[in-house]
Amino acid sequence: MRYLLILIFVSLFFDCFSQNRFDKKTKRKFKVEITNRGLDFSKKFVVINKYKCYDCEANKLNWQKALFKHGIILGRCIDKNLIDGDYKFEIYENSIMIYGVNENYNLIATIGFSRASASLLHFFSGKKWHKYRNSVVKLLIDSQ
Repeated sequence: MRYLLILIFVSLFFDCFSQNRFDKKTKRKFKVEITNRGLDFSKKFVVINKYKCYDCEANKLNWQKALFKHGIILGRCIDKNLIDGDYKFEIYENSIMIYGVNENYNLIATIGFSRASASLLHFFSGKKWHKYRNSVVKLLIDSQ
């Protein structure tokens, strides 16, 4: 019984350590720079794709999944100018801009990517890429 408890403790320790290493790897690989000026993660986020591409809906869905996985409430875009949410999460090629809808669309937070491969982060939906997006969202939440 004692060995089982030690084994569980050690596995939990290494699991937490490996996730932290993956977050650092993501930050280093994509050169992620986050500026957060007071996001409230209990409010609704609306994902809007401003990246001009052939399959833009996939970009939007990939980021919605990452936000939803971390417990962030998602709103929707009713019309081009009508949004059911508190924050507008706009995806661009090398950045993500988050605007406060109720604060006259002031810029509240940015996520910048300095690498050319950052655009791949939006497109691909394999398991590895989901982990990268989840890591970026976790870094955003931790930036408070």
